[in-house]
Amino acid sequence: MTGRMVIIGNGPATAEAIEAIRKFSPDASITVLNKEPWPAYSPCPLALYGWNEAPDYAQARGEWGEKHPDERIPQMLGIPREGLYWKGGMEFYQRHNVDLRLSMPARSIDTERKVVVAENGEEFEWDKLLIAAGATTFWVPIPGLAEARDKGLAHAFKTIEDADSVVDHLRDPDRASARALVMGSGPIGIEASETLRGWGVDVTMVELVDTVLPVMTDADSSDILKKHMEDHGRMRVITSQGAKEVVFNDDGSLTGVEVGDLGLIECDLIINSAGQRPNTWLCDGTDIEVAERGGILVDQYMRTSNPDVFSAGDVAQFFDVVGVQRMIPLWPNAVVGGRIAGFNMVGKPVFNKGGIDANAVNVFELPIAAGGSPKAEHDETLIGRNADTWVKMYLKDNIVVGFTAIGTVREQELNLDAYNLPAEQMEEIRSAFARSQNREGAGLEGNGIFYTLLRRKQVLCDEMKELIRQGDFRTGSFRALFAIDRHDFVRLPDRVGVRGQEICPR
Repeated sequence: MTGRMVIIGNGPATAEAIEAIRKFSPDASITVLNKEPWPAYSPCPLALYGWNEAPDYAQARGEWGEKHPDERIPQMLGIPREGLYWKGGMEFYQRHNVDLRLSMPARSIDTERKVVVAENGEEFEWDKLLIAAGATTFWVPIPGLAEARDKGLAHAFKTIEDADSVVDHLRDPDRASARALVMGSGPIGIEASETLRGWGVDVTMVELVDTVLPVMTDADSSDILKKHMEDHGRMRVITSQGAKEVVFNDDGSLTGVEVGDLGLIECDLIINSAGQRPNTWLCDGTDIEVAERGGILVDQYMRTSNPDVFSAGDVAQFFDVVGVQRMIPLWPNAVVGGRIAGFNMVGKPVFNKGGIDANAVNVFELPIAAGGSPKAEHDETLIGRNADTWVKMYLKDNIVVGFTAIGTVREQELNLDAYNLPAEQMEEIRSAFARSQNREGAGLEGNGIFYTLLRRKQVLCDEMKELIRQGDFRTGSFRALFAIDRHDFVRLPDRVGVRGQEICPR
């Protein structure tokens, strides 16, 4: 199919859509309107990027380079801006013949004339449109916060521009920030806290609800993370309290923030990470349906209520694996949604079998992965632990509906003597162990066991439950006992799609 493809936004959904379109339509025109001045990048390592300018880390990188001249500098010592770029930077767009318009945000969409109007008034005609405009930081409407933002005393931490602003603030000798207050304890708040601690700033984190990383944790796992952040991160963590008002000194500098019933917490810098809102305002005045207080509604083909308009990424509200249409603003779902949208834009009917609310975060070098929800309805809880990992799984009728895994999984000490398996399968399992030995991470960060059980809606038998209770989370143990398909853990399936998400033809 040839035609005019216009994409609003330039995150993971856009990059995947471009590749999908080019797979079947080398001649279609593709125009991407990007409000930012950079090629597609991953916001996940912004904490590492923020560290890149910290004096202590600059010295550490220099010392590492002298001792290890032929080795790559460890990621923990900070990464340059180019290290954030995804898909290879500008070369990706040149290779796929994409007209990338940087620093050109979309202003409106006219679905009757089939044009997108840019902020500068330029119009772009389309035959198929993909809205992948993402989400924007939500600024909590408390007294004084907007004023602090205008004065450069309060920042978000979602984009490169945000991280640059924070670093510029920290480098400014006239500001000399020593104490920061972080509003919100989600992944962005944790990443911002790591950057601030890397600069030697004292950090207090304030979370309105009673758990840190509230989407990923329950009380038990939250307590583990909170203690780790306080002990290892050397920061103060306050839960069940919300920011009420920003207070200023007579000279306009920050006094601090009034928090719940705790009173004034002194600070000279605020990081706002209290949530985000999808950029659905682009659909105002169109026939594109938007959920109340939600995202752009799409079907399993990532198609909106307008048959020529698609949506993916953090702005889209799509179906999860149990058939509920909801927001799941996570990178893996944006990747899958963008790819599916791209295929359907060129007339290749491919559908999404459902997104999964699953995420992984490193909290001051401690990995945590979660899938489903610890707050989902369940009738059984399993807890397993070993020297490296703590795992809690939530079951409903013996089916995994959620998990939280904290720590690392190390593939060691292979022992399959207890299993009566054919020699060919034994060799395949040993090969899987060899590939994953010493690979760090839990769940999504490691061997993917927990994520796979959730996605497969796996019924757990007594033997599997016992493995979990004993703290045996090795790939080979699970595969040997339950004959889980080798593609689930060890490599990408040889079919259209990505690991963890099936993409099937109609």
